[in-house]
Amino acid sequence: MMKKWILCLMAVVAIQVLAADFTYKYLVVKGSDGMQTSLASEGLKLTFDDGQLLAVNDNGSKTFTLTDLASMHFSETGSTTGIDKQLTADSQELNVYTLSGMYVGTFDSMSNLKSQLQSGVYVVKQNKKSTKIIVK
Repeated sequence: MMKKWILCLMAVVAIQVLAADFTYKYLVVKGSDGMQTSLASEGLKLTFDDGQLLAVNDNGSKTFTLTDLASMHFSETGSTTGIDKQLTADSQELNVYTLSGMYVGTFDSMSNLKSQLQSGVYVVKQNKKSTKIIVK
């Protein structure tokens, strides 16, 4: 009787595993600076060449330097939904806010910003684009 119950339970679990949808919607790439970029995984093609990772999907392309990558993983949700994670050149004005929306200050470069802020998570705005960053 116990053996039949265990076999039945294993069959139910196996059916659920087979029926589960294991497609992940995003590839989350985390840089060594703590910044995360979420890329839609539908139609995503990854190419490694000359020390760089090129990610191309229907929304465009993004290039990452391999030495600047900390980790990559697939996720059901984007890590920073609703926030554009791509800041432009390092030498433009960066306005920094806490996660609660308090203004912290304006910095002229990402390296200057990270050297002056305490550890934590911040929102950085640049040219009408925003991203979350982690300062360690």
